[in-house]
Amino acid sequence: MISMRKLQSLLGELRFLQELLYQKAFLERSREAGKASFCRVRKLPFPRVMLLLLNFMTRPSFTELKNFFTNIMGVNDTVTQQALSEARQKIRYQAFQEIFESTRDHCLNPEDISLFHGYRVLAIDGSSVRLTNIPELREKFGDSTPSDGMVCARMSMIIDVLNEMILDGSLAAFSTGERQMAIEGVKRVEKLPMEMKKCIFLMDRGYWSPELFAQILEDHNSFLIRVPNGVTSEIRSGAEDVHIQSGGKEYILRCKRFSLRSGEIETLVTNLDESELSNDEMMQLYAHRWGIETKYDELKNTLKIDTLTSKTYLTVMQDFYATLTLSNFVTYAAYAAQAEIDKKQANKGNKYAYKPNRNVIVTALKDHMIAAVAAPSAVERMRNLIVIEKMLSSRPVPIRPNRSTPRPGRTKSKKSPSPRSPL
Repeated sequence: MISMRKLQSLLGELRFLQELLYQKAFLERSREAGKASFCRVRKLPFPRVMLLLLNFMTRPSFTELKNFFTNIMGVNDTVTQQALSEARQKIRYQAFQEIFESTRDHCLNPEDISLFHGYRVLAIDGSSVRLTNIPELREKFGDSTPSDGMVCARMSMIIDVLNEMILDGSLAAFSTGERQMAIEGVKRVEKLPMEMKKCIFLMDRGYWSPELFAQILEDHNSFLIRVPNGVTSEIRSGAEDVHIQSGGKEYILRCKRFSLRSGEIETLVTNLDESELSNDEMMQLYAHRWGIETKYDELKNTLKIDTLTSKTYLTVMQDFYATLTLSNFVTYAAYAAQAEIDKKQANKGNKYAYKPNRNVIVTALKDHMIAAVAAPSAVERMRNLIVIEKMLSSRPVPIRPNRSTPRPGRTKSKKSPSPRSPL
């Protein structure tokens, strides 16, 4: 059985989400301004619409709606796709943003947080999201895109890579600079009610920015960044100390170069001295940045954030924050699954440690998570949680460290990902 503490943590998140969705005050601040929506009893009251849109909707809309009413709500009824589209137009996208932020802040206790030398390790990176090529979205997100005929948005994320949580996410016009989005994201993260305020931000080569570094340092946090070997004259000359200026202040940074097996020279820059972060630890710590790449893989290939087919700015933003919420709930469930896997693998003498299969977790949460939130009683909620529990730790995958070559016989698919069904 999953440890009671982790089980209660997952159950607590579901209960917290249920209480939020059924609050009258939450409804009041979630409705579009000036609209007295969701006042009468209908097939799609406010909590039901929210739950529908939080249920990993990747199948055709008719299938999702029929399944939701029959298998989750337990009623022999349904609504049309048009009815759902009209209902969601009455909800501000900030409602989904609030759910993402509230459940994020509610999840981890201080003693549960994995740290690196007392620091939370946060990775920053950006990507793009392809949108439907229609006038409203071209107006909102611009026509500056990777190729002609496409409409794309710029996405920026800050991930707690040791705890696999999304702490911040934003979506903007494609022409928006990644560094500016990172600065705004850092400002938001630094205001979070986190018990552990010390953070190290990990960044790749595209984020060299004295303004960004100053924002991090002025809040008494730290950073580690990989930089191009010629990004400044000091770095190009091989200097061990690098000087930057921002806002009338000068900062001295430490620069260290490493020879990779390929013969390439990798240059890392940090504000931490060697007594706080040794040379060996610099490489060890920077390797954790890969966690944000795997998070993007989950968002794009499993949760389909890369193929949003919503037709309005409002619904694009709704789907964006709903997807971030779902990704974090996959992580919350993985905490519980890991406890069960560790118990099963104990004393077996396996060559590798094992971790949860996140695709299996998505399957386990589909329908059952929403059914647990919508359950009218604690007994029904626990019944759905038990179904989730039985699936969570099935088909674990081994953790194979330092794998540098792909598995034999595996080739990258050239097919484009299947888009979500438009709503």
